[in-house]
Amino acid sequence: MKILPVVLAGQLALLAGGASSTAAPSSEARVGSLILFWSADPYPSLWSIRPDGTHRRRVFRTKQNCKRPNLSPDRRWIAFDGAPPGKRPLSEFDVQVVRRDGTGRRSLTHSDARELDPQWAPDGTRIAYSRLERADSDDFRKTWIWTVRPDGTGEQPVVKGNTARWSPDGKWIVFSTPTTTSDGDLFVAHPDGSGLRRLLATPRLEQPNAWSPDGRRILFTRWFADGHSDVFSMAASGGDVRRLTRARGENVGGSWSPDGRKLAFFDKGGPCPWCFSLYVVNSDGSGLRKLAPKLWAAGAGSLGGPAFDPAWSPDGQMIAFVGHPGLGEPIYVVRADGSGLRNLTPKPRDAAGGVGTYAAPAWSPDGRKLAFVSDREGNSEVYVMNADGSGQRSLTRNPAYDADPAWSPDGRIAFVSNRDGSYGVYVMNADGGGQRRLALRSP
Repeated sequence: MKILPVVLAGQLALLAGGASSTAAPSSEARVGSLILFWSADPYPSLWSIRPDGTHRRRVFRTKQNCKRPNLSPDRRWIAFDGAPPGKRPLSEFDVQVVRRDGTGRRSLTHSDARELDPQWAPDGTRIAYSRLERADSDDFRKTWIWTVRPDGTGEQPVVKGNTARWSPDGKWIVFSTPTTTSDGDLFVAHPDGSGLRRLLATPRLEQPNAWSPDGRRILFTRWFADGHSDVFSMAASGGDVRRLTRARGENVGGSWSPDGRKLAFFDKGGPCPWCFSLYVVNSDGSGLRKLAPKLWAAGAGSLGGPAFDPAWSPDGQMIAFVGHPGLGEPIYVVRADGSGLRNLTPKPRDAAGGVGTYAAPAWSPDGRKLAFVSDREGNSEVYVMNADGSGQRSLTRNPAYDADPAWSPDGRIAFVSNRDGSYGVYVMNADGGGQRRLALRSP
């Protein structure tokens, strides 16, 4: 029996969504990092949560399984795989989509095959997924990659393989496929299946994680016989393979720095099953540094992955991230060389005597300020502070939910709110003035 291992890196890719090369091209449409996950407790549902474990919200309630959720580039739709309505849970795996507000669910595939791992093209016009026929369900080596339009039309096979990941320009898909000597070598092909080319051939199972921002390198995980894994990168042409980590447990890829020269990633190891350390390494594998040791992952019981939000400053010199949930999820900054670790949000305390919770640190274009979210005054609001932690003040004072700040290149701030009764994207000046809605999250 050949069963594909569960790759934690798939969730880490979501952590970097706010700065991903596949994010929507408009800065005002980028509403920050978000993790989507499925949970059967207390009943099967799709959930969204901030990478620091806060703002957990049920997106879609269903009596079926709805796994491997993936946000569209315009952040309005969620693709996932699961049993359609009327079918017994886990009896089928069809690719489906649903709006962020839980409406408009529809199945894109309708066969009795297992159709898994939907991945949006950067322009949002197609979805790649893995398809394994029911008769072959015990052997992932027989999986094929297919694509389909978001409206369910144009379904077509592409190539034999699994774990498809789109290049930033949408012209290539990197994927893993079995060969005579390996359970998974890395290949690339055009979305129509042409231009098939092997990038890497080793005896180990290898699965792609992400393309670099400029599309020149590919991050991937290599799994070893003893169950541990390490992070590697390679040129998109297939050469210049670099081993970035040497772990005793699981090392999985995180986020690229804006210039693609460094990589922040998480290491899971030791006796604590939900403890992760934050590391940074140069893209050539040199300069490995532990930036933050053994921090707990918030919401780990349901999330199944680390709950941090590593955000690179525009100049690539600093990383902001969210810390230990037992300490109120403070926002830290640390230099990329590991020095200068600092808690920016130790105070003030909230009305109950706690420090409040913090989330979604976002750097201003000039790197002088950080926008963030906190409930320290009893409600989720967007704040801003200087990069050294001084000058903290609330920009939104509204009884509704305000969150997910993202800076536009000209220094305005986009954020998400349900103040008008439905979730929408809003924009405001850096001083909090001129708040107005741009668009609803769902059409």
